[in-house]
Amino acid sequence: MEMVHMDKRYVEYPLADFCKEVARPAILSPSGGAVIGVVGAMLASLAELVARVSEHHSVPGMSEEWRGMADEFREWTERLLRFADQDVQDAASIIREEEDPVCIRKRVAAPAKIASGLVKVLRLVERIAEQADASVRSDVRAIAHLGRGAADAIFEIEQSDIVRGGGDAMLLVRIGEWREEAHRAANRILEKARDDQWQN
Repeated sequence: MEMVHMDKRYVEYPLADFCKEVARPAILSPSGGAVIGVVGAMLASLAELVARVSEHHSVPGMSEEWRGMADEFREWTERLLRFADQDVQDAASIIREEEDPVCIRKRVAAPAKIASGLVKVLRLVERIAEQADASVRSDVRAIAHLGRGAADAIFEIEQSDIVRGGGDAMLLVRIGEWREEAHRAANRILEKARDDQWQN
């Protein structure tokens, strides 16, 4: 496989260029972990939209609370993008054998951060699910579905690394716990953000 070198972080690429990099069978290039990190960042951005639209339609006295939530979601967007980029760098360190083999846990630092980040975003969304404006209620449900799927995916990737000898069994357990919490949070969000006009 071709070994390529980045002249900038992948999170700085336009989305179309990032997708092309993902599709390229080269080392160093983004793959599953980085993609899931970007998905998490996009979910946080969608949650920020929910907060800002809800702020616009909020009753007097609620605007400041909605703005605070929007700012939190923006911070999580930035963090998850950093974690996505870190996933690529961590993989490169392993491939180039730059990392101390004794310190295996560092190898899954990014997947673990992505998993915990997904849970934290879902927990924040749960706090606003019932109060979100009706015009963005379907976006709230979309966040729940996609967040749950992303948590499943990051667990699958780390489990595969374990099988191939490049992962950490203890951190896999922790990622599995975050996966379960993501499912619970997503289910609570879906219940709170129901649309009784069409959902039974």
